[in-house]
Amino acid sequence: MNFDVLCEQLDREKTHLLDFIKSEMDVEGNFGSEGNVLLQGRHKGPMINGLYKKYVEQYVRCLGCKSIKTEIQRDPSTRLLNLKCKQCDATRTCQNIKKGFHMVRRGERRAARQK
Repeated sequence: MNFDVLCEQLDREKTHLLDFIKSEMDVEGNFGSEGNVLLQGRHKGPMINGLYKKYVEQYVRCLGCKSIKTEIQRDPSTRLLNLKCKQCDATRTCQNIKKGFHMVRRGERRAARQK
């Protein structure tokens, strides 16, 4: 429900966080009209909270000073994501979000057979 607020506090793009959640949970999702996120299926709150914490550790928090005042920049020559801390000027590379295997669900198999 408060997806916009979370992204503003972290100073990250909404699409980046949504892509991370979708790839980790292997679900489809998009943005709702009130700034919320709609994910396919039923998901429990603690699972989403765990993914949020994992995102913060991988793409937000500085390893040197533990600050969340960082920014992500893409290096055009190497195409890597660089995480730069605004407080201690430390930098590190982050992995790109990988879109993995997409499972074909029963409804999709049935729709393909009926065509």
